[in-house]
Amino acid sequence: MRSILAISLLVPLLDAQSPCFYVPDPVPENYGGATGNASSAPLAFVMQTNYRSLIVVPSIRFANVPRWIDDLAFVPLGTDISECDELIVRLSHTSATTVVDQFAPYITEPQVEVLRVRTHRFVRIANTWMRLGLQRPFLYIPARGNLLIDVIAMGARPDPRGTGERTFARAAPNVGYAATGSDTLLVPDRGGSASFPKLAICSAAAGLDWFGKGCPGTGGLVPVLGLDGSPTLGGTVDIWVSNAPASTGTYLMRVLDNGAAFPMDLSSVGMTGCRMYFSPLDATPTSTNPFGIALSSLGIPASSALLGAVLYVQGLIVDPAGNALGLTTTNYGRIQIGS
Repeated sequence: MRSILAISLLVPLLDAQSPCFYVPDPVPENYGGATGNASSAPLAFVMQTNYRSLIVVPSIRFANVPRWIDDLAFVPLGTDISECDELIVRLSHTSATTVVDQFAPYITEPQVEVLRVRTHRFVRIANTWMRLGLQRPFLYIPARGNLLIDVIAMGARPDPRGTGERTFARAAPNVGYAATGSDTLLVPDRGGSASFPKLAICSAAAGLDWFGKGCPGTGGLVPVLGLDGSPTLGGTVDIWVSNAPASTGTYLMRVLDNGAAFPMDLSSVGMTGCRMYFSPLDATPTSTNPFGIALSSLGIPASSALLGAVLYVQGLIVDPAGNALGLTTTNYGRIQIGS
């Protein structure tokens, strides 16, 4: 509710800004098309390692224009599905002009935690913009200093079936500054310099993303939630559930926030391996067809008050033979309403 109020107060600012601000350009590939010299920031996953990146974006890049930041995106150079025990993103202003070695001296202003998720799973597709899916916004004012992006991944583990590099597209030299560090036991407090990653800083940019994973039901099938359509004012988003039992009940749970207390492991209530990614605000009933597919359409009102709002959705499947409770869950989707 607080996010909706904040967004409503800043609608004029959101209306005036382009959905995403790119550093240095919107081309989803390495600077100059080069294949080498990739960036290890922000999430160059190494098996079972705690990883941290600090990224400094010079204020001059923003031309003195404040930005209401509600998402960040980077360009992976390989395709895989990655997981981590916990992912934390913090934003702040900083007086630092570069970053290397020890991290603490570069955190000169109070940080705002914009994302904290546990047992996090997300897909990386090579040479496309990958959004992090921030939970709350941050107002960046260039006059207060450079922008500091602090990304911490605990217990990182890439899918060994992934293809290509687990690094990210780099930007041109001297665009900004980044440093990375890793530690098997603790949150890294120091690191070494890294190539600055290509970066998209977004404000009410329409987007459809999915995270997490479902749990197996009858026959070992794991139901999957997918999103399609146009998450813009006056648009329609189609919410798909597939790989579920045929002709069974399905509930699409929705909420406006997913806090750090989630996901909740449902094994203790008879749903082995299932997770609830948020506390649902409501649930829309539907059912699968003979192919195990369900479709529900969400119409978005053409109201500027919704610009930048985020809706989370997850499927709950009736599967009597799937586990002791007879219910399974899907992964979850993030719908950001934008222009």
